[in-house]
Amino acid sequence: MRFDAPLPRVALLGVTCLIVMIGCRTAAVSDSVLPRLAANDADAQLDFWHTLATKPLVSNDEAFHGLLLYLDGKDGATTYEQRVAALKSRKLLPATFQQPGDRALTRGTLAVPLAKVLNFRGGLTMRLAGASPRYATRELEYRGVYPRSSENQIFTGGEFVGVIGKVQDVRAGDPTNLPAASVPAEASADAAGETSDAINPILAMIQAPQPGDLALRPATTQAGPMKVVITAVEGIASVRENENAPWKPAAKGMELTEQAEFRTGPRGTVQFTIAPDQTVSVDRLTTMKVLKLVQSGGKVQTDLGIKYGRTRYDLEGGGLEHQSTLRSPNATLAVRGTRVSLFDQPPYTPQAVSLTGRAEFRAHRRRPISFGAAGQGKTIVTSASETAGDVALSQTVVDPTRQGARTESEAALLTTLLSRGATVELDRASGIRIVRGGFPPTDPQLISALPGRLNFVLRWNGDANLDLGLSTPGTDGQPGGEFVYPAAGLNVAASGGRTAFDHRGGPNGGVEVVYFDSFTDGVYAVGGPNLSTTPVTATIDAFLDGQRIQLFDGLTLSDTVTQTVAPGQPALALVPVNAPLPFVEPPPLPPGIAQRRAVAPPQRTFTSLRAAGAAAGPFVGPKAAAAAKGDSAQPPVAAAATATRSPAPAKAKRR
Repeated sequence: MRFDAPLPRVALLGVTCLIVMIGCRTAAVSDSVLPRLAANDADAQLDFWHTLATKPLVSNDEAFHGLLLYLDGKDGATTYEQRVAALKSRKLLPATFQQPGDRALTRGTLAVPLAKVLNFRGGLTMRLAGASPRYATRELEYRGVYPRSSENQIFTGGEFVGVIGKVQDVRAGDPTNLPAASVPAEASADAAGETSDAINPILAMIQAPQPGDLALRPATTQAGPMKVVITAVEGIASVRENENAPWKPAAKGMELTEQAEFRTGPRGTVQFTIAPDQTVSVDRLTTMKVLKLVQSGGKVQTDLGIKYGRTRYDLEGGGLEHQSTLRSPNATLAVRGTRVSLFDQPPYTPQAVSLTGRAEFRAHRRRPISFGAAGQGKTIVTSASETAGDVALSQTVVDPTRQGARTESEAALLTTLLSRGATVELDRASGIRIVRGGFPPTDPQLISALPGRLNFVLRWNGDANLDLGLSTPGTDGQPGGEFVYPAAGLNVAASGGRTAFDHRGGPNGGVEVVYFDSFTDGVYAVGGPNLSTTPVTATIDAFLDGQRIQLFDGLTLSDTVTQTVAPGQPALALVPVNAPLPFVEPPPLPPGIAQRRAVAPPQRTFTSLRAAGAAAGPFVGPKAAAAAKGDSAQPPVAAAATATRSPAPAKAKRR
């Protein structure tokens, strides 16, 4: 039937409204996995996660069950209404939430509880109005938990599982900073199935090979199939001999062969070795299969297939010729004697990481990219990279995500480190730059690039991770002083102290700097704990307006404190800035001056003590060039261990 006349306007309006109503209604999910997979035992939980990962859509009911499983290790609710009530009682869902359980999950609906679990406060609007689906989605996208998203987009099952895995990375630390030989241990409360809302911003360090490491074992020349031996298990995980065998719990000491399959839960990790020189860790929410594992004489072929998730792989060499490959649906990583990881999980782009050594990455049928080098530090490539330099460049210009976390004065220091082979990336959870590798700057390079007026510098000479911590003098507002340290919430102090970056070390050592543009006169305590297992030699220096300040190491004053730093034995020094060391008896003054002091003690200065004829004492500020030769002799100073600290002055002098 043909209509020559136009439709009436009322009819057009009705059709338009109908289209809008149909288009805006979220799809319903009819084939829920919960009727058969809602139990709380380990097998049922693993079946739930890895069945859900194959679904084209995930419902609100399935998502809330998964969220409770992730947070508590179990879901005590038996109905959708109970799950909604449980999440509302924790304030993870708004009190007005009324969506049905079979409604397809939208990214905005999930963003609200995730932003609260991760303690993401967001910008001004989110802080004032609370976590709405729109602004919570933006915050998760900004922090790298979500890809570019709209709050109205729906989730596939695989995307929901991938987001839960990313949340675990934020809460427990990024495992790609660890070699496969190190399993990322969680807090004891989390390991027991309890939830902890605290974000751990300090990423675990690359551990040095230990005596007895697989790389030190002699190479074997036997031919035939090789064995896979499970060496560590965290969280819930299961294995099977082949795709037709039943799943069974993964346990330390289990031996498997080619065609073995692994799967892990949201907090699970399985580590296994292939003698004599290969170590593999299957990370959270990952399904992986050993496709090929053959040794013929001095040649070994290893082929690992990742269905989705992330796998870390260490190949130490061991005197054998290796042909090792990690494969996923969208990427391939060829390994040649290095420590690498491959991540391929929706809704994120595939990513490969090299901690040390060379590897070759190929994604989406693009040309292969060679990346990484011995001693270079962590190098990352993604499916969007044309070359490894693309990612390296982007990492050097990304700003921290928290306001006030950086200053332009840091740019010169970072440029100096980058020019000496360091790599820089951003820890989005804390807003702190992470530096790895390179060479610590020399004195001339350092002094010309110092970011503040008052600078404290820690440098070390070996492959270890040291952190520079600084305690400031007490003031009226802060009687106990403040503590500046490369961790979220401590890297920027109210008094103006800042941690420039967190250097995680490298073969040639590292450097960290805490600096002030305005500061309080007094005694600063400096510490450099060693967070790794390698003893190194560390030096501590302090500079005020480009000139050295002398430091006290417990026995003597010197321009530089040099100490051996082992685990549990940090580098330590006291730095008096325009103030005396409080535990040294001040020189006697003439009676008239002493009498006036009893009434109103004046501010003592370096010049006033000199004018009074006092001997040179440990009263330290910028060294005057004219007096440098005559002031070199210092009297003995009492040991710091027997010292007592004098009370803070009535008014703290600030610059």
